[in-house]
Amino acid sequence: TEVVAANVMGDSLIKAWREYKSLTQAELADMAGITQSALARMERPDTTPRRSSLKKLADAMGIAVEQLIE
Repeated sequence: TEVVAANVMGDSLIKAWREYKSLTQAELADMAGITQSALARMERPDTTPRRSSLKKLADAMGIAVEQLIE
């Protein structure tokens, strides 16, 4: 419910999940094998990341990729 509430408030699902998991952008980016700046772009609500990028993030956070698709 915290993730849903954050998403409703305007955060992207990526950011909502990252914050729910208590991770910084740098930590999640490192775990997913991407740059922090790339993650910052993906977290913008007006961005549609590639499924391959979403898969890396989902795997790093231990969630299903479908949980990152709005």
